[in-house]
Amino acid sequence: MEAVIPMNKFMELTEEDLMVVDGGVDWATVAAGTGIVLGAAGLAVSAGLAFVPVAVILGAGTAGEIALAGLTVAAAGIGGATIGYGVSH
Repeated sequence: MEAVIPMNKFMELTEEDLMVVDGGVDWATVAAGTGIVLGAAGLAVSAGLAFVPVAVILGAGTAGEIALAGLTVAAAGIGGATIGYGVSH
C-alpha cells in the first residue's frame, strides 16, 4: 500500500503502516560496536590469550588471566549487541 500525504497535513498511520517503516542503519552505532569488538580482539591478542584454549585458561590460568578472558568475551558480546542494535534501528 502506498500512502499519499497531502501537503502541509498530517496522516494517521495504522499499525500495519508503522510495521513497514524502516529507520535505516545507524552507522555510528555500528562503527562503535565494531571498535569494541576489535578492541576486545586486540586485548586478547596483546595479552597472549587469543591462542590459548579456554579450557586451559579456566583450568590452569591465574585469576588475572581468567578475569581478562572474561572481560574480552564480555566486551566482544557487548560490541556484537551494539552492532546488531545499529543495524536494526
